[in-house]
Amino acid sequence: MTGYCRQHYKEHSNWRKNISTSLKGKTGGPRKGAGVGKSGWYKGYWCDSSWELAWVIFHIDKGIAFERNLSGFEYQYKGFTRKYYPDFKIDNHYIEIKGYKTKQFEEKLKAFPHEITVLYKKEMSQYINYVTQNYSKDYIDLYDARP
Repeated sequence: MTGYCRQHYKEHSNWRKNISTSLKGKTGGPRKGAGVGKSGWYKGYWCDSSWELAWVIFHIDKGIAFERNLSGFEYQYKGFTRKYYPDFKIDNHYIEIKGYKTKQFEEKLKAFPHEITVLYKKEMSQYINYVTQNYSKDYIDLYDARP
């Protein structure tokens, strides 16, 4: 949709609802490549960013068992029910790797029913330092080759 049609459609009071209804069951959940970072596979784990890759490498190297989280949790934001998928799990503890705080993320955390650790830049520095010292500053080159 371009030009006049898009503007007219957005002015319609139910445009968000119509889009949401039309996409029901076709979207949602963790999507590979949905993040803004360099993404790829590393030893069977999908990473949405270089920070996630550093965290994964560290935990594999140290023999710390973890899994990619695939469970979604509902929360409310701006009048809509949405789903939040934390990045990883260690036992029953969730891990979120986050570059920055937003109001939306704060709402996710308020509604989250389990124990979660959020790793921001300060907390991520130990993992990034480990990987750059033990591999190289170009550690994103460690992503598995695409088939």
